[in-house]
Amino acid sequence: MYPNPLLLMDEAAGRAEAARRGIPTTGTLGILRDAAADGLVDLGTAFAKLQATTFRLPMTVIADLLDQDARRRNAQ
Repeated sequence: MYPNPLLLMDEAAGRAEAARRGIPTTGTLGILRDAAADGLVDLGTAFAKLQATTFRLPMTVIADLLDQDARRRNAQ
């Protein structure tokens, strides 16, 4: 039906069920990471805006993604 389906799911139970069914998933942070890699958003700004909502971001994950983003930008 769709050549490369990808389910956007942040909830752990939903991701586990999708994995059980063989459905690839990504979360909000993965979408933002990919958008930053495509030059569509500034990752730091996007994370700051997300932190102003009720969405909870693990600080270690944020730090890792920002570090990866900085290395990617410096390599360009």
